[in-house]
Amino acid sequence: MVPHVAAEDECYKASFLQTDILLRLERDLQTSSMQQHTKVCDPPSGWQGICAALQAEDRYVPMEEVISRYTGLDGYCIFGELGNWTRKCAIARCYENARPFAESYNDWYKTYLLDPVSTPRKLRMPNGREITIRDHQYPLDDLYCLANGWYDLPRSPTVNNFTYLVQVSESSCRLLESTVPNYHNMTLNMLIKEGMRDEKQLEELLRGFDPVVNVDQSLVDGMKFHAAAKCVLAGGKGASL
Repeated sequence: MVPHVAAEDECYKASFLQTDILLRLERDLQTSSMQQHTKVCDPPSGWQGICAALQAEDRYVPMEEVISRYTGLDGYCIFGELGNWTRKCAIARCYENARPFAESYNDWYKTYLLDPVSTPRKLRMPNGREITIRDHQYPLDDLYCLANGWYDLPRSPTVNNFTYLVQVSESSCRLLESTVPNYHNMTLNMLIKEGMRDEKQLEELLRGFDPVVNVDQSLVDGMKFHAAAKCVLAGGKGASL
């Protein structure tokens, strides 16, 4: 019983620390320029956000070790061949502009959020907080943001001010590095397995007819693991939300 209570205390401490960090960043933002800075990014012609050909065995090697083989390259483009979530993020990070990445999913979200079957459902977190979601295709998106303290971030600076995005992300990464087990030894295989397990668990919860779905701590921990893996890809340097 004591370890469980201790774990809860640590969870609340981490949550409080993260909230405090985000509030301070937002205060700083109010006194800083909202100008979107565009980095001079000069990749090869036709670059699609992929800069390495991974081997099958690389999925079982710590991602930090894989990234270390490619000096000066971003982890997102090293793992760019995994899909749009890595390669498009690599492009956004290269140009220091997150807006095109966010806009690339607009049509997709409109399609299923307006679907008649996308009825509102409530998720209740272990700390008692509730959110209402309509995303039945990939409900992990909402849970992922809420579990990591990003759900209430101001949309405009998050999408349009890359400096702000980096600051928030770096603060989150520092916290995750100190709280998520195996942070420096995460492998792609671990990330894939965790993602599949979390997605299946939440889908099963939403399959019922209860108006409020209780999310347990293991699922919250899975969301933090996922976020930590993105921090590893980003080298802990931000813009990995």
